Amino acid sequence: MYENKIDLPPGARAIIRSGAWRLYRCLGGGAEDVQDYEQELMLQLWLSAHKFDPKKAHFNIWVTTVVERTVEKILRKRRARKRSAGAVRSLDAPAADGEPTEGPAQPGTDRDTERADLRADVDEVLPLLPAKLRRIAEGLRGRSVSQLARQLRIPRATLQYQVEQLRRPFEAVGLRKYL
Repeated sequence: MYENKIDLPPGARAIIRSGAWRLYRCLGGGAEDVQDYEQELMLQLWLSAHKFDPKKAHFNIWVTTVVERTVEKILRKRRARKRSAGAVRSLDAPAADGEPTEGPAQPGTDRDTERADLRADVDEVLPLLPAKLRRIAEGLRGRSVSQLARQLRIPRATLQYQVEQLRRPFEAVGLRKYL
């Protein structure tokens, strides 16, 4: 167990402990890992101490900012490591036993068929929608909610509420997994 020699106000210690427990909940491990997370957060505080300006913010606000950013950075790195866990291989590469891998006769056939079926299902539901929701559904084809909100000149939160209303008719016809 480490001995903490840095003199910090109790509020700052609580912020660091909270960040360490957040990492523990997200990343798992044992009780000793919580102490390791606390050490990592303390180290980041120490490394960025030269950036603290008491004229700009209270000490605890600065500690909160550093701790939250450090926690997010650690979690982001862990997610990135998970995404790139395996080596990238060509789909045309032979399998581990040296034999060529079997695939569809035409690449993408299954995906293309599924997309065509989905497009047909969506086209069936669109005429049943009220005009306002139909306009939103058609606008979302190829656009994000933010892009469409800018185009329609309405708040994104308002559009998000309307998208939630739009989900119900699609769920009713069994398209929930595509939403």
